[in-house]
Amino acid sequence: LKQSLFTIIQLTIDEEQPKTKVFLDRFGQSVDLVYNDVDDYFEKITDPMDLAMLQNLLVLDEFDSLYQFLLNLNLIFLNARKYHQHDPDMVKIASECENFFIQNLSECKGFKIDFDIYQQILKRIDLYDIQKPNSKERPLFPLQVAQQIPYRMDGLSD
Repeated sequence: LKQSLFTIIQLTIDEEQPKTKVFLDRFGQSVDLVYNDVDDYFEKITDPMDLAMLQNLLVLDEFDSLYQFLLNLNLIFLNARKYHQHDPDMVKIASECENFFIQNLSECKGFKIDFDIYQQILKRIDLYDIQKPNSKERPLFPLQVAQQIPYRMDGLSD
């Protein structure tokens, strides 16, 4: 499963679509405060995530479930939409890239993903962000939320 997730990340990184390239230029690596000219990033984003961090978490076997991976993947796009909330083009690009990732995951043979459960978890996290948008502390971070879900990383079908 881990190799499949790496493959999906790499397929997305290698994608030649201009919008994907724009997104990856900004969110493929950790935010560099000088290079990206985003000195207010950590004031707005309290739980940063990017594709490089996601890959490192995979390498370190930090995910006990596929949902932990999905929620951290979602965090990349959630942060992008939150930081660029006044830039409709970037919000749209973030959503399109997220849909591209999820589509690639759903088409990957052997994955058992209950997207209804995934969407319920995302709504729980997003609802908290809506209720307390400037809060420095969430009740549960994505990894903690996903740990409560019974589906395991070894959930590949035969």
